[in-house]
Amino acid sequence: MPRFKIYGILWLTMVATLLGAATSPIRAEVEPADIMVVYNRRLPASLETAQYYAERRQVPAANLIGLDLPDTETIPRQVFDLEVAQPLRRLLDERRAAHPPVLLLVYGMPMSVGAPPLVDGDQRAARLQAEIAPLVALVTQLTDELQRLVGESPPASRDQSVPALVKEAEATLKQAIKFANGAISPEAQLRIQAIAIRLAGLEPFARQAAGQPQAPTNAGAGNLLPQLSAVLHSQMTRLQFTGIPEAKEAEASSLIRANNGLLGELVLRHELGQLDSNALTSAAVDSELALLLVAPVQLARWLPNPYHAQFDRMPGIQAIRDQTLMVARLDGPSPDIARRLVDDAIWAEENGLQGTFYIDARGLGSKKGFYGEYDQHLRDLETFLRKKTRLPVVLDDRPDLFGPNACPDTALYCGWYSLANYVDSFKWRRGAIGFHVASGEATTLKKKDSNVWCKRMLEEGIAATLGPVQEPYLQSFPLPDVFFPLLLTGKLPLIEVYYQSTPFLSWRQVLIGDPLYNPFRGRSAVLTTAPP
Repeated sequence: MPRFKIYGILWLTMVATLLGAATSPIRAEVEPADIMVVYNRRLPASLETAQYYAERRQVPAANLIGLDLPDTETIPRQVFDLEVAQPLRRLLDERRAAHPPVLLLVYGMPMSVGAPPLVDGDQRAARLQAEIAPLVALVTQLTDELQRLVGESPPASRDQSVPALVKEAEATLKQAIKFANGAISPEAQLRIQAIAIRLAGLEPFARQAAGQPQAPTNAGAGNLLPQLSAVLHSQMTRLQFTGIPEAKEAEASSLIRANNGLLGELVLRHELGQLDSNALTSAAVDSELALLLVAPVQLARWLPNPYHAQFDRMPGIQAIRDQTLMVARLDGPSPDIARRLVDDAIWAEENGLQGTFYIDARGLGSKKGFYGEYDQHLRDLETFLRKKTRLPVVLDDRPDLFGPNACPDTALYCGWYSLANYVDSFKWRRGAIGFHVASGEATTLKKKDSNVWCKRMLEEGIAATLGPVQEPYLQSFPLPDVFFPLLLTGKLPLIEVYYQSTPFLSWRQVLIGDPLYNPFRGRSAVLTTAPP
């Protein structure tokens, strides 16, 4: 499975490290009344599965939503937009619930959505390049002027590439602001500040104002810049979670120029120009529906998941989460298997999930690049389990996978890497939960000859799993030492465990299982409530 560099605009990047796995709900506790069960009206078994789930979990009958869709696992983008997204968005707008519902797609609902019709990327790239040229000229002019104000001569020639010009301008800005704070005339000081605010926007001045104590008579005025910058930041934060499709370019440009100046806008247009709008636009139906209420969104590549634990401390994140849906599916190779998932979930909640936790690492050193880092997360999970729980755990830290019949009482599992080739190592305990990290393990749940892991684990008895409908790249999988400790606390249902640990939306991962499933509720397997 290849690693793929995470895309992000300069200041719209994701937080680099987790702030700590949260163990409190990311919204009001999910109740049966919060779940909208979405089924395919053209398939009787789909309605039957929806009705069965509603009966078992006491979901109101009014929450069953039928759509007219083809009986296929993949649908074209146009069908998704017209026959899935539009009617669901209209229905949600009509209901106007206090918080967004959880969507449960059941057997018969398509799993993946294809790429949209090709757009003329060359035309957009040419337009962006034409817009960059005058920005480059203006930034160059203002940088030259600042250099003269601090007593330097602008270079006779310079690298006119956007990254080089931005780096030079930022260095000149730092020097000029320092110079302006020295013993110079008020007129020169104002000229420097005026150019600096055009180049860098409000943000550096807001930071400076926030860090300086103000006299009581000026307290309100002194706080104005930080307040304005905070409002702009809040609006820009939303763009982080929607990306910048062409329809939102003007909005993004105005926000960024105000807060980050000409340099910010120049970087924005440069980054957009590097983005191939036709690249990596196919996705899981489930993951696309998570952003139903904030459309239009950027379809190329992926977007950060605002429910992820790394954003818990971000100011204003709750407003963004309140517009983001959580989506799971009750599905499998047959309607009987799909219905079994809720039966097993309820049984395990009543009787407890018993058995062994099997972890299949690959023996990769933690310094062996991104693969080694992910492998280390599996070993870290095993360390957590031994220190913080009494669960029996078996770690295989060799390159080979567990062999046939090597895991006779599997309650929980995480391992990798056998691409589309399930190894029959497991006897799954009732209610078992686990996932296998590989590139295409949910490409199908229906093809009889397929040996992908999600399909085969469901056939063999697992109650909940997750996987990608297409190549998702390794960084899109939940980290095992975040996902499973959250699950073991018993504080969160399966849907929240998944959304606090899956990094991306508008992408290719799906969660298969009862969203309300919580086998450790009231019987936490973690000896201390502290997160890992």
